[in-house]
Amino acid sequence: MPYPRTARVWFLLLAPLCLPAAALAAGEVAGPIEVGPSWGTADAAHSSATLQTILVNHGDLADRVIRAECPASGQVALDNVTQHQDVMGPNPAQEQAGAAQRGSQAGLDLPPALDGKPQPVTASFALTQAKQPLTDGVHVPCALYFARNGERIVLFTLGVRPPVTAEP
Repeated sequence: MPYPRTARVWFLLLAPLCLPAAALAAGEVAGPIEVGPSWGTADAAHSSATLQTILVNHGDLADRVIRAECPASGQVALDNVTQHQDVMGPNPAQEQAGAAQRGSQAGLDLPPALDGKPQPVTASFALTQAKQPLTDGVHVPCALYFARNGERIVLFTLGVRPPVTAEP
């Protein structure tokens, strides 16, 4: 049975009003996070290490590393603040306002591209209580959790910084 004429008229009148909301919701999809290279440096006792990786947010929305886990290797904690490369940082007032807005939640901000140019961020993690000797050549698998992009498994290689890859 076809819709009554008045229902079709209302649909035709209201449909254009709904399109901008649908387009806005569709435009707020987080883009991919490029990860790598990922490397690490062990301490002299081979019981802890500093792990580092380059993260690039290719989306239109900011993202955030909210947690890291390396259960097979030991305890891991985020060890640094956001480091933007080739981008002017916020002034102290902007930084203070951003810190107040974020509250005390630990994490690492991943800004979106600025004028189409990606803003790489170096993430640094402290790995402690190692479950195996941490020597050059050892691979340390970790899970990074992002506020918008879910979970990514990252393989850190100790000893040598691997070449840049194009892994999205």
